[in-house]
Amino acid sequence: MTKEIENYILGDPGHRVTKRAARCRPAFQYKQPRRRKLEPTEQTFGTLRSLASRMCTQKEAAAILQVHVDTLQKFFRANPEAREAWGEGKELGRAQLRMLLWQQAVDNPAQARFLAKQKTWLGYQDNPATAKVDVTVKDCSEAERRARIQELQERLLKTTASSDTGSG
Repeated sequence: MTKEIENYILGDPGHRVTKRAARCRPAFQYKQPRRRKLEPTEQTFGTLRSLASRMCTQKEAAAILQVHVDTLQKFFRANPEAREAWGEGKELGRAQLRMLLWQQAVDNPAQARFLAKQKTWLGYQDNPATAKVDVTVKDCSEAERRARIQELQERLLKTTASSDTGSG
């Protein structure tokens, strides 16, 4: 403790201290010191894993751990175990989210359709078959009309087959 702080708390003999000032504590005594360093312990790794599984950003994790973002990033660079714990947590969070979405899809048809359209699930797409088909009406003979209908049906079957395989 510096001499100035000591004199403020105890009262400098050269200064008159009022009763109220003697009862009050300075503000610096109430502040809790900020953690300056992360320790590479299992508890810290578990906390990082838990925060990452909840999809927290590194900035949010640093705020919860009461350190600066730069300190957290330096900790990751210096400790491969911490990076591994963060990565495991992110993967665990993704798996939990996937299980939750799957459970919702069992009871909710809209959710099931949403999941089916995602590339990571089935890759289905909404491709209206008539959007790319030219259906202009022209004066033509019966043979030309049938040939045109046959051509359109083949194109429709081709687009339907490609969207069923998920390659479209």
